[in-house]
Amino acid sequence: MGRERLAMIAAAGAVVGLGYGARSVFGVVLDPLSQELGWPRATFSLSLAVQNIVWGLALPLFGALADRLGDRRALWLGFACYQAGLLLSAASGTPWQQHLGAGVLVGLGVAGTGFGLVLAAVGRRTGEAERARVMALTAALGSLGQMVVPILGGWIAAAWGWRATLLATAALMLPMALAIPRLARGVVAAGGEDIPSLPLATLLARAASRRDFLLLALGFSVCGFHIGFMAAHLPAHVAAATGSIALGGTALGVIGGANIAGTLAFGRLAGRLPKPRLLAAIHLL
Repeated sequence: MGRERLAMIAAAGAVVGLGYGARSVFGVVLDPLSQELGWPRATFSLSLAVQNIVWGLALPLFGALADRLGDRRALWLGFACYQAGLLLSAASGTPWQQHLGAGVLVGLGVAGTGFGLVLAAVGRRTGEAERARVMALTAALGSLGQMVVPILGGWIAAAWGWRATLLATAALMLPMALAIPRLARGVVAAGGEDIPSLPLATLLARAASRRDFLLLALGFSVCGFHIGFMAAHLPAHVAAATGSIALGGTALGVIGGANIAGTLAFGRLAGRLPKPRLLAAIHLL
């Protein structure tokens, strides 16, 4: 694997890791924020629900933007939305401000810097023979952020409060600005552009008519019921049970660490075993 390819993987892992790691910090600050502002948990939980909905709705829009204007511009827009959302959330004291900052803007940021856009950019620049391996390495590096960032967030929240945690998270994301140009560099690999240039509505209609796409979408929706739920509420539950905000962040870090091992293992198996069986095994686990 050449130096340029390794640099692309490292840049992609940095973008995904910082983006998803920052998203997990909101679960760490849910309780401290709610207690300081005198809100029930459900108020800020609604902001996080808005974030997930916007994330899902914005993914095809960022994909279309990347196809039309290039990966780099789409990633820059996602990065700008993410930073604006973190800063607004850190400064906000009303529910509607949090719904806009932590909800809408951060949701746009996650869509514009997450796996959907980044892995598509990596896949376009990787040949079919090594695409599964490269994507697995990228995802594993991304999971490193999901392991480290919530642990750091828990420590900062315990020492300096939730506003400082969100400001520190915004600062921690700044290296993404160095990674985006490296990720978007390079030419499209042979075989990397398998889908013809068609209107988004046509592509969605064709996808919706295929059983495999519908089954994959149904299976992936499970993420919202367990990973999304745990990222938002597990830290608060652990903190309430143990009295330690830092331990709540560490609980998410453990999930991120296990995700690294699982991603690498299944990425290696993807080149040897049928992918539908691997997907079934992942969901069963």
